[in-house]
Amino acid sequence: MFAVTVLVAAACSGSSSPGDGKAPGTTSLVLSKDGIGLAKFGDSIESVSGRVHAKYGPFESREAGCDSHAMSKFLNWDGVFLVFSADGLMGYLIGPRPADPITPVGKDVQAAATVEGLRLGDSVGKARQIYGARFMLEENSLGPEFYIAEEQDGWPVLMGFSTGLTDADTIKRIGAGDICAVR
Repeated sequence: MFAVTVLVAAACSGSSSPGDGKAPGTTSLVLSKDGIGLAKFGDSIESVSGRVHAKYGPFESREAGCDSHAMSKFLNWDGVFLVFSADGLMGYLIGPRPADPITPVGKDVQAAATVEGLRLGDSVGKARQIYGARFMLEENSLGPEFYIAEEQDGWPVLMGFSTGLTDADTIKRIGAGDICAVR
């Protein structure tokens, strides 16, 4: 189980093309330390679903069991997965699935970036350059999975998946919190 770190998606100005090294565009999801988008960790599913529905439209809703919680409910829109427990928002995973259509949500997801500037589609080499020794990448049963550790205690604050283990491979999904149900 990972320490739950709070992240947020917010809008900022600049270019929004993945991997160009510039600040994310005005509709991109910026991953910082308070939640994601219109939601913070701990927010109820009822409040989040209403706010995010207003921005992104209809969503899929499913439930799944996970070792860390008896039951998780998750909402998703074209590559945005929000994971909830009885205590509210507990995690998220950003990254389009191969079958996701290019919708306004999909465009936001394609331009998603961390505060430090790591974007979906950036190389593993760029992730290593940005995060240094805090970036850890390993092959597991789900494929190449990475973790970015907090400097103070070493707990993962961001995690995700890449296309492989070499510097030339790319970042394909980024998440935080407890994402067991959507990994």
